[in-house]
Amino acid sequence: MTHSIPALATEIHPLEWFILDEHELARHDDPEKIRLHGQDMLAKGQLQPVGATQDRRMIFGHGRWLSAKSAAIKTLEVKIFPATLSETQFKLIRASENLHRKELTFHRKWQLAVELMTANPTWSQKTLAEHRVERQQSIQWR
Repeated sequence: MTHSIPALATEIHPLEWFILDEHELARHDDPEKIRLHGQDMLAKGQLQPVGATQDRRMIFGHGRWLSAKSAAIKTLEVKIFPATLSETQFKLIRASENLHRKELTFHRKWQLAVELMTANPTWSQKTLAEHRVERQQSIQWR
């Protein structure tokens, strides 16, 4: 049940390059936190890349994108994933990164699980849990 992802390229792209998920943008609803993170990015640089597919769909990093925009930063470092990711792989990568990035509310964790279970109607809860553990063990940033 292993999902392997080839070595990832790192590129620099302008903010306009990304195709954003409005739902993910809406989760970042604290303008002061966004502003402060943008100022931190100006002072220290971008410490963590965002993730996007080759066809420009942002997987994770919407908060960093908003912060960069608020601080008038023009480009972001991006880990580029294959455009051929299945929707399940896309959602697993997003869920895994978000779960590691910050403490999510129970409701948001539930939403992530529902999205994955809906997209994979043959999965049991055990299957979902196995994918989460596998994903945590297989992420290798090169």
